[in-house]
Amino acid sequence: MRPSGVVRFTSYCIAATVTIFLIGLLTIVHEYSGQFRQILVSLTGHHWTTMSILTGLIFIGLIFIFSVASRSERIAEWMKADKPFLWSVLLVIVTFLMTGLNLVVYILHYF
Repeated sequence: MRPSGVVRFTSYCIAATVTIFLIGLLTIVHEYSGQFRQILVSLTGHHWTTMSILTGLIFIGLIFIFSVASRSERIAEWMKADKPFLWSVLLVIVTFLMTGLNLVVYILHYF
């Protein structure tokens, strides 16, 4: 079964929400852990370059996972009912929370 547009939209929202959350956490970790930051630097030459690549890989990987999973009738049905709105709202909430949390960490770390 090919996923419907609603299911694909939900897949993208879930993938974006999880990606933003994970990258937000990794950003906090690399602010406090010099060793973790060095690992990121050693991979590409700069920690932000590595974080950008990780963001793309996580997002694309999750889209692939949800795309394959949504071929199951049960999962596709679960993703249809009210899920697009729920995940859209959750995406906005997670984005604001992680932005605010990273701002607080930045202020506490550098001031």
